[in-house]
Amino acid sequence: MEKKTPNQMLREVCKTYKGIECPDPDLRQIHLGHKKEMIINSEGVQPFGLPFNSTELQMFNAGKGKKVTVHLDPDCLHRVLITAPGVSGDPIVADLSMTAMRDMTLRDYLALKREAVEADPDLKAVDDQVLWNARKLRAERSGMFPDSDDPLNYGRDADLEREAAKLAKVETRPSSAKVGTVPPGSITDRSHPAARRKSSPCDPPSPEGGGDASPKKFGKITESKL
Repeated sequence: MEKKTPNQMLREVCKTYKGIECPDPDLRQIHLGHKKEMIINSEGVQPFGLPFNSTELQMFNAGKGKKVTVHLDPDCLHRVLITAPGVSGDPIVADLSMTAMRDMTLRDYLALKREAVEADPDLKAVDDQVLWNARKLRAERSGMFPDSDDPLNYGRDADLEREAAKLAKVETRPSSAKVGTVPPGSITDRSHPAARRKSSPCDPPSPEGGGDASPKKFGKITESKL
């Protein structure tokens, strides 16, 4: 820090090196996202099996099956950016055509699709409903969303009492009281064992003989000592 305060050093760094602007989200996606070379069809583009389409994309394609580069952010699947060789200007935006995985990452989507296929080996296509069913099954298996129609969720008091009786041998109790504490209302009760202060090395030595010594008495002050 060169013997400078944090604020002084911050001002010096900002003056010397300036600051950097937050990267543009689109540029970040183009330079750091997954890149796929694809051919546009009537359904748009399908990187990793995900369907993306838009009016802008179809107008650019004009039914010619143009070759483009798809830029996909693996942590945000709701849209892709599309560039094409020899085409300048802003990238084309295409939106995800299915809603079941708009809030998922690419890794989550592939895992969910695998679970759906494993649950039905004869499955030929995966649509929104199949993926929603797979998400529901995953949630049920995790125990996050128990079945609301399960009869066990509507037990009677008698059932709960019987269950509690089976567990009665195992006591439920709070943690033991901390050392040095006293019950409520007895903090000034010096006869209570917990209220008696233990001796300390800083305490004055006890009188010889171990008996209770009478406190020393001083004479009455009759004149100022100042």
